[in-house]
Amino acid sequence: MERLPCCQDPRDGSCIFCHGNRCSIHTIRPETCRAGPFTFDVKGDVIEIFLKYETICPVVRLLEDVPEAYEHQSDLAKKSITHLSHTLRMRN
Repeated sequence: MERLPCCQDPRDGSCIFCHGNRCSIHTIRPETCRAGPFTFDVKGDVIEIFLKYETICPVVRLLEDVPEAYEHQSDLAKKSITHLSHTLRMRN
């Protein structure tokens, strides 16, 4: 599996590609960002999905304030993360 360098600014933990609350590499963003402000852990056959810290992804505050946006992004993240996990398992 290809490893990407850490994209967090060591000073504050924010994404080094976030400029003015916008992603400067959106069209070529890493797979971890495709799930939006969600991240995940795989433990055996279980995928745990949760929100990233607001300091890492500025969209988190919006999702905490707007339940409809949270549900929409959550559904998209579940699909993306499930697909990624399945693809990675098929490669191994």
